[in-house]
Parts: sequence; C-alpha cells; structure tokens
Amino acid sequence: MTKLKSFGCSFIFGSDLNDVNLEHSQASSQSTWPALIARKLNIDYECHALPGQGNFKIYCDILANSRLNDDSVYVINWTWIDRHDYINSQECWDTLRPAQENQLQEFYYKNLHSQLHDMISSASWIVSAAEHLNSLNCNFVMTYMDHNLLMPINPNWHDPRYLEILQQKLKHLLVDFDGLNFLDWSRQNHYPVSSRWHPLEAAHQAAADYWLSYIQSRV
Repeated sequence: MTKLKSFGCSFIFGSDLNDVNLEHSQASSQSTWPALIARKLNIDYECHALPGQGNFKIYCDILANSRLNDDSVYVINWTWIDRHDYINSQECWDTLRPAQENQLQEFYYKNLHSQLHDMISSASWIVSAAEHLNSLNCNFVMTYMDHNLLMPINPNWHDPRYLEILQQKLKHLLVDFDGLNFLDWSRQNHYPVSSRWHPLEAAHQAAADYWLSYIQSRV
C-alpha cells in the first residue's frame, strides 16, 4: 500500500478544522482521520472529498479516481442521502440540500423529493461502487453518515423487496463507529463539535486511532 485515497463530504474534507481556510484555498485538511492514518502508515494521502456534496457525486469521484490494481486503500464516507447532486446550467456540479433556502431547493423538496428514492439511489450507488472497486482489485473501507440507508422502509411504499435486496448487500459493505456515524460517535464521546456539526481535531485523532488497525487489516 502506497497511498490512501479518501472520498466524502465535509466530514472527510475537514471543514472547520484549524488548517482549512476556504476563503484562501480549496485544500483539504491534513488533520482529518484519514489523513492522520496515512501519516501513521507513512503513505501518501489524496483527498477527493468536497464540502456539501451528495452521494451521487461521491460515487462519480470514486469512478473517476480508481485504477486497476491500484496500490491504494480507498476510505469512503457516504453522506446524508437527502442531498441531490446535479449538473447546473453552467455545466458545473451543484448540490441541493434541505438546509438551503432558494427557489430551486424549495421546488425540489416540495415536489420531487422522497425518502424512498433517496434510499434506493444511495444504496445503488454504494453497491455499484463496491462492485467496481472489487472488479479492479482495489482495497476499500466504507462508512456512512445516514442511518436511513439501513432502516426498513414503510411497507406501504410499493414493494419493499427492491430495497431489501440492496440493504442486505449494504450490511456486508458498511462499517460504523460502534453503531454510530462519526458525528454521533464524537458527541457520545464528548469530543468538541463545531456549530456546523463538524467534529474537531480531538475527534479526528480519536477516529484515526479507532480505524488504524482495521484499515491495516484490509490491505
């Protein structure tokens, strides 16, 4: 193993950590738990995470940055399933999020959004990403922010079997922090969290210690 590649949103990018200043640079933090693990293993670190993006963009980033027999470990943190990635009129990636307040966001979440679609879409991208990485003989670790991915769906929502099939695969692909996501685990262990819900340096250091041996065992 010569490199650690990370994928995700702000939790992997390192928003609100001391070495990130988006006003002057788009560089990700070197104090996130994947970056710290790479340093502990004395290997290169390559971050493909971006703040605010959704799971479809994360999936596309994995496809774009994966190679056959890549001597890297891929650390992937899937984000909240209700984010909607799309290509805007300027041919650039953009993302709708529930916390935004604009006309397009209001229309989407009022008229087009559904939790069932979110669950099926994100589950499909995760399974597809895993199958893709396995086909390239790439080592990977996948964790996640949104526990709705694994929740049983309302039986009144059409036929639940098409999601159950995907969820059975997710159970073998996704790992977590003692049954929690990174944010909830940080709060439970009383690590500082920013006002924007981002775990800070102490949480990332603890998470690096938590995952180090697991990632070493995967390569």
